Amino acid sequence: MNSHRPAARRAVDALPARALLIFLLALPAGAGASSVQQVGTEQLLSGSELVVHATVLDSRTEAGPVYGTVTTVVRLQIVDLLKGEDPSSTIEIAFAGGEHGGLVQVVSGMNIPLPGEEGIYFIESAGIAMVNPLYGWTQGHYLIDPVDRSVRTYGGKPVYGITSTPGPAALTLAFDEASGIMTEPTVEQPVPLQADQFIALIDNMLRALP
Repeated sequence: MNSHRPAARRAVDALPARALLIFLLALPAGAGASSVQQVGTEQLLSGSELVVHATVLDSRTEAGPVYGTVTTVVRLQIVDLLKGEDPSSTIEIAFAGGEHGGLVQVVSGMNIPLPGEEGIYFIESAGIAMVNPLYGWTQGHYLIDPVDRSVRTYGGKPVYGITSTPGPAALTLAFDEASGIMTEPTVEQPVPLQADQFIALIDNMLRALP
């Protein structure tokens, strides 16, 4: 695991129930978020406490701190730490929703990483419980194809490039990639980025942040 990248606040192991309660009170068992504002790549990088290349080891569900709520805890094996202080070789991030003890809670638009997947994860906070700890929800979730090692968005679009973008000038709702993530081929980049190319571009952009 690589840990030479710029440091951020250290992740906290415990997930405070009080913070989780604030978010989950508004999430009944059959409801949830319906829209997420699109962010730019600059926001994605600066707003994420941790940026990691990781594989998903497993997940488990737990009863939430409020009756009728469920939390899904995902355990990540870190392959490369791109941003943040190194908490350990594995980290846990918690998502609202799931099934536990016969109780099912569905959060609309939720993108919980699945065991066995490999990707690049932009984690807004590993220490403060949130409905979705990935920055911008799917905008902070990029998958690595296990066969050809190409990168795609959570929604399945191939990624051909990354540009430094502050964000849309007007309010834009998004469910997939951040603004600045290029999902169409160009003359210069006719094939999707490989994982190492994607990571190198992210690393260079992180180093350029003020």
